[in-house]
Amino acid sequence: MTGTESQILKIIGELREAAAGSIARRMAVSEEYVIEVCQALLQDGYLAEQAPGRYALRIKAEKAINPVKVIGPITVLKGG
Repeated sequence: MTGTESQILKIIGELREAAAGSIARRMAVSEEYVIEVCQALLQDGYLAEQAPGRYALRIKAEKAINPVKVIGPITVLKGG
């Protein structure tokens, strides 16, 4: 995943749902460029298109931008 793709996913994650124009303004890039990148993210299963040019994250994207970090051993509890 590129830095631009990750940045777009984080912006959409903050807004819960975002139009290409609002993403472009936050990134200071063209709306056409954002749409192009979002189309690739749609094809890869990271985004869902709510309406034309309006995107929301899929679970795959949430996992990609918020990975679970495990530090140290994991305790396994056994039922009794």
